[in-house]
Amino acid sequence: MFSSQIIAILAAILFPVFARARDRARQTTCASNLRQIGIAAMMYAQDFDEMMPAFYHYYYQGDSSVRYFGPYDGLAAYTMNEQIYVCPSGHFTDTGWRGGLPRDEGFFGRLMRTSYGVVPRHSGNSHLGTAMWESGWGSGGHSMADVQRPSEKILILEMNARHATHPDRLGFTEDGSAPLPMADDGSVGRMMYRHNRMMNAAYADGHVKTIPQLTSPDPLMRN
Repeated sequence: MFSSQIIAILAAILFPVFARARDRARQTTCASNLRQIGIAAMMYAQDFDEMMPAFYHYYYQGDSSVRYFGPYDGLAAYTMNEQIYVCPSGHFTDTGWRGGLPRDEGFFGRLMRTSYGVVPRHSGNSHLGTAMWESGWGSGGHSMADVQRPSEKILILEMNARHATHPDRLGFTEDGSAPLPMADDGSVGRMMYRHNRMMNAAYADGHVKTIPQLTSPDPLMRN
């Protein structure tokens, strides 16, 4: 009886420690994923005259029904590993806007399993500033020279969708002045704070940081 009580006490002490260690390992893996994606973005820009990929392009010239998503497919040649787009703490499967692509899954396919998204320019967030990704119908992305204070600007981050546009999807009130409350699962709009209410984010200068809930949309805008 006495030994079983000791075991129960030790278990009560150690299980939370093990859980925190497991969560920290997942957070580290997620940060490593984003670091590789961030490096891929820098490599893409270097190869294309300092231009980032657009949020989406038409995949077939003249065909408005088939598009590809820039952050996945534009960077695919620089990552060559679908697994780095998946955080061990959770992901979603992106099927929207990819239905006409030729293969069932993977890069240039209909399905993309990922944990990360971006903030593109959109009429819904235009009053907050110029978002980090350019969304144009067949046009190119923005120049890295357009990004003011790149060490403070988030390029790609943890989400439960491929992108967020309107302030409430970014986790803010309509005017962007105050953050919305965080749900129990770590979601605020489409933002996901998966790691003990913290989130990994890749910045426009290539570094990755684990951050608490954003208090301003400014880091999501390129100027």
